[in-house]
Amino acid sequence: MKKVILLALFISLWASLVTNEKEAIAANKIIKDPVIEESIKKELELDSSYEITKSDLERLTQLWIEGNAQTLEGLEYAINLKSLAINYAHISDISALASLHKLYDVYIHHTQVKDISPLAGKTSIEWLILDSNEIEDIKPLATLENLRSLTIEDNHITDLTPLENLKQLYLISIQYNPIKSLNSLPGMPHLQAVYMAGVEADDLDKLLDIQKLRYVQWSKELTEQHANLAARLIEKEVEVAEESKPRPVRVIINNREILPISISSKNGTTFIQLRKISEVLHLNLEWKESTRSIMITKDKNQLELTVDSKSAYINNKMVELNEPPFIDEMYQQAFVPIRFLFEALNASIQWNHERNLINITY
Repeated sequence: MKKVILLALFISLWASLVTNEKEAIAANKIIKDPVIEESIKKELELDSSYEITKSDLERLTQLWIEGNAQTLEGLEYAINLKSLAINYAHISDISALASLHKLYDVYIHHTQVKDISPLAGKTSIEWLILDSNEIEDIKPLATLENLRSLTIEDNHITDLTPLENLKQLYLISIQYNPIKSLNSLPGMPHLQAVYMAGVEADDLDKLLDIQKLRYVQWSKELTEQHANLAARLIEKEVEVAEESKPRPVRVIINNREILPISISSKNGTTFIQLRKISEVLHLNLEWKESTRSIMITKDKNQLELTVDSKSAYINNKMVELNEPPFIDEMYQQAFVPIRFLFEALNASIQWNHERNLINITY
């Protein structure tokens, strides 16, 4: 009987020690959330059993988080992070982002985030997507003086006043918010595109005062209710649409999802934003202003394209494009034919229209 009791005590003590050890290991983890930990290991190509260090986090420049993530704790050590996407996560607290001063593009979609004050003062941010969250107060965005593209659709925002001094903004999406006034928009000297389906502000005619406005997207109901305003916008050479132009698409490269990248379509040809995809693929770009041509180098492949020209070169051999590359006036970025680019780099590309997803393997 004593042996049985001793054995039971030993098993109980062993189980307690194992539990305490596991709790100690968990407490010492820098990244507390297992979903985010897995995402980081995938991004940095680390073994699943590897313990992430602060030095590892300092190597992190981009990160895609998706799924049942609960906390960003530990991400504050990723001080060189430039691109961050948080997609369909159970995240409400983004205070870990307060110390990340190199953020360039941030994508927070379909979370429980309400307080965006950790983004205040992040003058490095130029591209910001904060759609389908719980945001009411956008005052922290007032200090993002270099912000160029802002999406804050499907939140609980009523006042755009904090944005009135964002002088670099050229695209804004405010769709499906109970916004009361557009009075802040005319003061944005570079604003060219406004997405506003579901917005029923009392002063829609403020759109006429936006100096460089080129594109307005709203609902069919607004077109019917404000036919006169639509006609006046069209007279000013503003395109008025009831359906959105192509939006950012999800991109997977070699089984790794990256931040959404903007695309555009012309005459059946799909174009991709060159600068952002070049950062992901580590392409070497050289712009020749005199000829408006772009030299793209990757390993042994060299491509040369010229803006508005259908003639292109792959390793000095001329090919004819269906549609030429162009500089998008709204984005102020070069867009190149996506299929040509990846096939010339010996990559395969698959497009899933239903999921708005591009899958690239090379």
